[in-house]
Amino acid sequence: MRKNHTLSLSSSSKTKWWHFLMLTTFVVMNLSVVVAQSEKENHTVIYLNGQLNSLSVGDEDSWSMLNGTTGQSFSGKGASVYENKFDVPGTYTLRTTHTDVCGHEHGAQENSMKIITVLPYKVTFLFDEISFSKPLEESTSFDEETVTVPFILERFDNSDIAFPEFSIRASGVGAKMTGRAKEGQTFKAGRNTLMFTLSGSLKSNTYVSLHFIDNVNGIIQPFYYPLKIK
Repeated sequence: MRKNHTLSLSSSSKTKWWHFLMLTTFVVMNLSVVVAQSEKENHTVIYLNGQLNSLSVGDEDSWSMLNGTTGQSFSGKGASVYENKFDVPGTYTLRTTHTDVCGHEHGAQENSMKIITVLPYKVTFLFDEISFSKPLEESTSFDEETVTVPFILERFDNSDIAFPEFSIRASGVGAKMTGRAKEGQTFKAGRNTLMFTLSGSLKSNTYVSLHFIDNVNGIIQPFYYPLKIK
């Protein structure tokens, strides 16, 4: 009769094995964070009819762009990449080639790739027409006060795309105020108005800005409040 053998570990071996598992888990988790961060840095989301900004493209760098959805492609050199207006939604691949300062073909080249997602709509807030139920500068505490801001909604080929969820976050010294969009609001292509409910607090004798955040796509449109909080 064959006997079953059970593997048993000494206390010391168990401790070493546990440390090995913990170290392996730590390395895998940190590697996942690094990969996710790298993917985020190499991916940009912009609205329809938007333009790129803040890319590391030098004057002597060459670039090419390809829309993976339509096959549309274009290319150029240096800062001309910022002049492109993306009027067709889709996923674009931007490839740039950097040549050393001597500009010779034998110079060391660095190639990079960036993914650009162009959304089928655009939301443009008209901050010069923004209105508050209670002026921000007159108080440091807010509870159910409202802010209303008109905006223009553009849609590609009048497509019926769900409107993204927006929120407000105040930025400034000691700013702890947020805003949430009121429920039940509907919008159409063209001019609309979006209302938010404010809550939280601001610090006196400071200036603040309100970040209007597209929570779905991570796009932020800032509004700089012109008056000092009293």
